[in-house]
Amino acid sequence: MRFIRSFVIAAAVAALAPLVAGCGKSRSFADEQAIYRGLASAAISLYGEIEPLRSSRLGIASSDSLLFTYSAEEIDAAVKRLKRLEARFSRFPASRLPERDIEMATAVIHWLRGESFSLESLKLHRSNPLLYSGIAREALWAMPSRPEPPAPGEIVAYRTRIRRIPSLFANGGRHLRNPAEWHLRAAIESLDSLEATLDDCAALAEKRYGASLANDFEEVRVSIRDFRQFAADVLLPVSHGKLILGSENLSKVLLYDEIINLDHNALVVEAEKRIIQCA
Repeated sequence: MRFIRSFVIAAAVAALAPLVAGCGKSRSFADEQAIYRGLASAAISLYGEIEPLRSSRLGIASSDSLLFTYSAEEIDAAVKRLKRLEARFSRFPASRLPERDIEMATAVIHWLRGESFSLESLKLHRSNPLLYSGIAREALWAMPSRPEPPAPGEIVAYRTRIRRIPSLFANGGRHLRNPAEWHLRAAIESLDSLEATLDDCAALAEKRYGASLANDFEEVRVSIRDFRQFAADVLLPVSHGKLILGSENLSKVLLYDEIINLDHNALVVEAEKRIIQCA
């Protein structure tokens, strides 16, 4: 979904989870802790909806049935919620919190700003077809590949998730405009590989859940083929996009995703020096 997510962001959201259940702080902190628990709960809920695949990996079972498909409605609603929650976190008087909680809240604020930046400015859902094939692959394979026995209701959650894959690819067809040729060719290869292993995935799911999901997988197969045809026949012949991120966007990616604050003007100066040296 986006530029590569730093582990620290997932860890921060995971660290917030125990706060939702309560804490042992003295009663003088009751109001602050109540507000903070509310913020933590809202952050976990939003993370689970926007990043359901990562949330599932973190063990948040409520996300197992979800898949962010990049519909216009999902994107618009997500951006609004991200900005509202970021404003609430930013206004929270965190000075009385333990230092570790302040650090976690700061990391979550960076995640909230990074997601907004990704959806509103980078807009990888409009330029990178690999986004869609990568999401579909993990949605198909991650849950049947779990080492532990299936949880109650897991098959229902899994079927609900993979039934959203056709919508994911359909939205990709609506959004993508002039992606880079390299991304397109890599995506086509990824889609071919995904379809080639689809029967193996279906067999793995049947073994885990004790039921055939043949109809669900056939719908997924059709959507993969349709998206692959769109990429190869419609986008590839007219693709002239370039892999250019820009120093300002790069500095924001590093800040929001890795919490590394770089001056993009300094990056430009350094690049110019290197160009002169090589001339």
